[in-house]
Amino acid sequence: MNKIINILIINFLLILPIYSQTNQYLNFDGVNDVAIDDECVIDFSTNYTVELKFKRFRMNVREDLFNKKELFPGPPPSLNDFAFFITDDNIFNILYRKTADNQVLLRSTTTITNAAWYHVVFVKQGSSLKMYVNGIVEDSDNSFENITSHGPFWIGSNRTESLTPTNSFPFQGSLDELRMWNIARTPADLIANMNLELIGDEPNLVNYYDFNEGIPCENNIEVVLLPNLITENNAELVNFDLTGTLIDTCFSNWAGIQRQQNISVGDELNLEDIYIFPNPASDQVTIAGINLGVEITITDVTGNVISTNVALNEILTIDISNYAKGIYFIQIYDNQSNSNEKMVKKLIIN
Repeated sequence: MNKIINILIINFLLILPIYSQTNQYLNFDGVNDVAIDDECVIDFSTNYTVELKFKRFRMNVREDLFNKKELFPGPPPSLNDFAFFITDDNIFNILYRKTADNQVLLRSTTTITNAAWYHVVFVKQGSSLKMYVNGIVEDSDNSFENITSHGPFWIGSNRTESLTPTNSFPFQGSLDELRMWNIARTPADLIANMNLELIGDEPNLVNYYDFNEGIPCENNIEVVLLPNLITENNAELVNFDLTGTLIDTCFSNWAGIQRQQNISVGDELNLEDIYIFPNPASDQVTIAGINLGVEITITDVTGNVISTNVALNEILTIDISNYAKGIYFIQIYDNQSNSNEKMVKKLIIN
């Protein structure tokens, strides 16, 4: 949670029960954060599907979401290279390379903007290769090569031939729900599950990183492993801050929403249960960790009500693009209670 948020009143009683739910992810700093799994195997000798959700924080730069390849013993390029990355023209790319002379590059028609979540998929069925963005096929090609990479799996960066930060194309943003299947998932399957977390025991699921570690935006300096829930191997977090002490405590850290289980009617809502992000904000602000029927009011510093919204689920996003720059207050009321208590949080719009 951003350090600039000031809690004025923290007593806020719930009438509705909270059910166990997790929606976490990992934020990368775009400098040198990377997660490395030396044991992950990606075998394209069969039909295969790779899925990933991401949200970037910047544009017009090359950024690698992940890369798995074997470094060539001489000059680049590498061998058996499979990568998801964004080029500086803000186009999402998938590289499927056997050798420098035998490769396929798929490119999206969608322009990848910042601060929006995307679900991207690679599907190999026989010799057919397809790219999906948010459930839609955006590019396809054919390859008769069945690559199998034994190199380490770098998440959030490119493993360069020199093994230095130069040209490693680090990713600045959030990653979530990295899944690999040894089947060609159907479009219906992809759409049905693109916004859901998996259990982890689904048939044909061969690698799965759900990014549900740590306490969001808090001190996580001991939470330095990203588990592969299928193989029980781990990706090691390298160079992450994880202290929760930066100006943006979610930066270079585990982030998202972590809800407590079996909270009964009338229990007090802890500070950690409600998140307001981003803060400062400019286009939209999201309030997460709330319940159905909760009323959200935004006022300016003089007390004038700017907007009032009622939550229809646990996450409410409010358009603030037309608000003037300045300091505002978000007031959260429990309309189901007879109590007049409320929670107030400070919001900066820049």
